[in-house]
Amino acid sequence: VTDASGNSSTSSMTVTVTDAQAPVVAAASNVAVNTDAGQCTALVTITNATYSDNCSGATLSYVMSGATVKASTAGQVGTYTFNKGVTTITYTATDASSNTTTSSMTVTVTDAQAPAVAAASNVAVNTDAGQCTALVSITNATYSDNCSATLSYVMSGATVKASTSGQVGSYTFNKGVTTITYTATDAAN
Repeated sequence: VTDASGNSSTSSMTVTVTDAQAPVVAAASNVAVNTDAGQCTALVTITNATYSDNCSGATLSYVMSGATVKASTAGQVGTYTFNKGVTTITYTATDASSNTTTSSMTVTVTDAQAPAVAAASNVAVNTDAGQCTALVSITNATYSDNCSATLSYVMSGATVKASTSGQVGSYTFNKGVTTITYTATDAAN
C-alpha cells in the first residue's frame, strides 16, 4: 500500500492448494482358467487395470497373494504364470501427493486334467506246489498327473481285496481270474 506522500508498506500471504483427492483405480474382472496341459500352473494374460488422478504423476503398482505370491511391483501384470488355486492381485494407485487407492481381482486356476494310470501287463501263472493259490509279484502300475496324484487299487473276482493305497507288490492270489483295478486320484479329485 502506498500513500500520497509516497510512503509504502507491504504484507504477504500464501495460497496453498493441496491435492487431497485420491486417484481412481479399477482392476479388471476376475479370471477363472484351467491349468495348462501337463502343468500345475496356467499362463494367463491379465487385462490392464485402469487408473487416473485429478493431478498428473499417478503411478500404479500391484502385489499378488494366495496361491501365487509376488512382492510389490510397479506397472501392470501383463502375462504371468499362476499356480493352481486362487491368487488375489491388489493394485494400488498413488498420486504425487501420496494419496492412494486400491482395487483387487482374483485369478482362479483349476486343475481339470485327470491323472494318467497304466496297469502292468496281464499275468498267467500256475498254482504254487501243494497250494490252490499262487504268490505273484505284480509289476508296479505307472501313474502321473500335472499336479500330484495318489494311487489305489481294488481286487475283484477269484481274489477280493478292498480299496488299498499304493502298489500291489507280491500277493497270494486264489485260483481263478482276479482283476486288479487301479485308480489314480489327484488333489482336485
